[in-house]
Parts: sequence; C-alpha cells; structure tokens
Amino acid sequence: MFHCSIYAITGGFHLPADGGIYEAAIEPILKELRKADPDYLVPCHCTGWKATNGIIKTMPEKFIQSSIGTSFKF
Repeated sequence: MFHCSIYAITGGFHLPADGGIYEAAIEPILKELRKADPDYLVPCHCTGWKATNGIIKTMPEKFIQSSIGTSFKF
C-alpha cells in the first residue's frame, strides 16, 4: 500500500469510545496500521478507547500518548 516509510500517524481516527457501528472497523484498521508500519502512532481523543487500546496491545513500541497541549518536534 505504501511505497515509502511513514514516520508518524497522528490525529483522531474517529472510532467512538463505545465502538458502536464502527467497532467492526477497528480490527481491519489496526491491521492496515500494522502493514503501514509507521515509526510512531499518536492517536488523539476521538480515536476512542477501544481502538487506542488495540494500538497499545498490538504496537506498544509505536504508541505515544497525546493530550491537549502536547507538542512534537519531528
């Protein structure tokens, strides 16, 4: 899918905390994120806790916690 390396994917992935209608999309999205193999994943609040926990469980070495006021220098 990607023809270059990805340093970081950051932002809200809009997968609500309760999963809801998007719950079935979480695993396929995590699979694609693993394939993309970014150096870092920085999900924001609207990623939802289920998807964020999925990132932490499957790619803990790539996860960076972000919150309001967090800044990054790349």
